[in-house]
Amino acid sequence: MFVVLNLIVIALVLLIAYWWANQGLFSAIIHLLCVIVAGALALAFWEPITLGLLLKGGFFDAYAWGVSLLGVFVLALLVLRLATNKLVPANVKIPR
Repeated sequence: MFVVLNLIVIALVLLIAYWWANQGLFSAIIHLLCVIVAGALALAFWEPITLGLLLKGGFFDAYAWGVSLLGVFVLALLVLRLATNKLVPANVKIPR
């Protein structure tokens, strides 16, 4: 079972690498920068959000930390990608 899981992860990494290779270097770098900024924002805001909004003493408390970290990251990445797609709608055209 462990070998199958490793093969699935390797296949997923190769699929993602193929996808970004087809998108182009400029798009991949923009996405990398968005992921780094979204990660920084998520790590900055997940604890206050969890402590202030999600921990209520119920059954959800066990999942609140992970859900808030993932939620803030996904929301920040979505906003950043939408903003960069509006600011830079196409790939860079290098003259020959």
